[in-house]
Amino acid sequence: MRLYKENYGKNVPIGQIMLAAGYSESAAKNPKVLTESMDWQQMMDEFLPDDALLGAHKSMLQAKKLAMAEFPNWLGVEEIRAMITDQGGTPRNYEANPITGMVAVWYWIPDYMAQKVALDLAYKLKGKIKASGDVNVTVTPPPVALVEFLGGDGPAPSQDPVR
Repeated sequence: MRLYKENYGKNVPIGQIMLAAGYSESAAKNPKVLTESMDWQQMMDEFLPDDALLGAHKSMLQAKKLAMAEFPNWLGVEEIRAMITDQGGTPRNYEANPITGMVAVWYWIPDYMAQKVALDLAYKLKGKIKASGDVNVTVTPPPVALVEFLGGDGPAPSQDPVR
């Protein structure tokens, strides 16, 4: 564990550290020998405490990024603000360009890629998604009102619903 702690963050393969620590070559090729040990779990609890991980995960679920768009200057600031907020954005700064007749607007918008990564991880941790990407969610049939709206009970088993 001492060698691992000394090399933490240095991008040294764990198998190489295990060899330097005196593990056999076969054990170094199978790092689970180390990573499933009680000492490893204690070290992970020390380096990566659950409360810190949960805080970072919560931040990812709420991640935002700064974006920029240009609008014609004949649109009013309130119209531009409404367009951005309707899409989930929060305007930060406006800058008119009299030469181009455009208004550049910088705004905060949800970082959907970071949020997707956080959601995927959350579903995996909760056992809703397996490693292969299969979703483990119970699907309930649509409510009767939806079936009636769509026109009856749907296609007969012999019909192709795609047609």
